Amino acid sequence: RLDDCPDELVPCDVRSATHPDAATVDALARLQLNARRRGRRIGLKGASPELRDLLALAGLSEVVPCVPESGLEPVREAE
Repeated sequence: RLDDCPDELVPCDVRSATHPDAATVDALARLQLNARRRGRRIGLKGASPELRDLLALAGLSEVVPCVPESGLEPVREAE
């Protein structure tokens, strides 16, 4: 799919990652590395708050960014 996409940004739907863990973050980081080697980059669609938190904790939230579903980013409230 990376080679077939005409755009530089390739959306990656991660809604099915309902219980993300370190292996999920590792797989996404490796996918981003593979995409960059091909002159592309991935953007995560449908990332859960847990996945976003794990990416931030790993320092990868800017390396593996989430793309907004609509024109607006979801807003999280402080607990």
